[in-house]
Amino acid sequence: MTHQVLYRQKIQKTLTDYFLLQYILFKYVLFFWEKWIFTFYIPEGHILRRIKEAVDFKEIGRMIEVKYS
Repeated sequence: MTHQVLYRQKIQKTLTDYFLLQYILFKYVLFFWEKWIFTFYIPEGHILRRIKEAVDFKEIGRMIEVKYS
């Protein structure tokens, strides 16, 4: 292989790793943001807390994940 092809592959891998890291960080930020919102802003007994306990949003996320790129 030529140096250009190897260089291009290295850049593609670096970008892929970068975007994967950004995605993971974004998911963790959303997780902590959700915890913070529920802890400080939504009162006990509010309907949103009951919905959160009753619905498995992780399962819904897995079901719709294949619909988005």
